[in-house]
Amino acid sequence: MKFLRNIAKAIIGLLMLIGYHLPRLIFLGLRLSYSAVFNNSSYMTADVKEHLKRARKILRRGLNAELLYAAVELRFAVERMIQHDTWLANDTSMRIKKNSDPVKQLKTMQSIDENSKYAHDLIWRNKETGDVMKWGEYKPLDLDRVNQIKGRLGDMLHPGTGPRTGFAGNEWTYKMKSFLLESIEYIEDVYSDRTPFFLYEEIEQIELVRKPE
Repeated sequence: MKFLRNIAKAIIGLLMLIGYHLPRLIFLGLRLSYSAVFNNSSYMTADVKEHLKRARKILRRGLNAELLYAAVELRFAVERMIQHDTWLANDTSMRIKKNSDPVKQLKTMQSIDENSKYAHDLIWRNKETGDVMKWGEYKPLDLDRVNQIKGRLGDMLHPGTGPRTGFAGNEWTYKMKSFLLESIEYIEDVYSDRTPFFLYEEIEQIELVRKPE
């Protein structure tokens, strides 16, 4: 009788191993694999948040020789954010969609719909019942601010001469660090919980309601 009980326990243990513990181990392995790939700074993932995260990490290291790399990450973040919005706008030409100039792309979208210059709430409305629900929020990028960021990054990434290129204690270095950090914070704030303006333009149930200024 004891022998049979031991066999039953062994069978139950085997079933638990196959049906419960093994899937958990596989899932844990997949999570570790994903983390190793996508949270590894040596991989350049094409994501706005990841670009900004890497830019912050570079600035935290405090190495003046790496300021240019923070500038590149910030430039990629701005370009990817605006380019994504551009591809969602049906009325933009393929030439504009493939353009790498974020200022030109932003100008084009604002000319297509001037409302994209302003903050909006996205409201889902059930036409049959009249029920409404906040679906999301659109936060616009300021064209002048994007133009300023593009210009300052261009000055930084093009070859310079003289002592302005990164010596410790240099005024240029201090100003560029401050500019990079302020710009990262600005893009993070706009991008956080943001729904692109043109994402739901063909969905009748979603209504854009402009926020008071």
